[in-house]
Amino acid sequence: MGFIFQIILSIVAWNRGWKWLALIPVVAALFLGFIIGYIGGSMGYSPEDMSWAVLLDIIVYIILIYMCVKPRKSDDANIEKLPEENK
Repeated sequence: MGFIFQIILSIVAWNRGWKWLALIPVVAALFLGFIIGYIGGSMGYSPEDMSWAVLLDIIVYIILIYMCVKPRKSDDANIEKLPEENK
């Protein structure tokens, strides 16, 4: 259920102007989850011992909610407009 909520937040952030940057938190969390889970599993930890996954999910939710609340500024806002030449 949590992954579906992250996907929904990513879609909302994408539409708010973040485009492909909205996918980075979800992809990074999946990658870190698989790598750390694999390492922890090979060391003999049980899934109950890996409470870091909850912290990782909370961090991803915070980042995605920030992206949804604060739309990304377009690059056009930073470009100074040149005065038009008088004819």
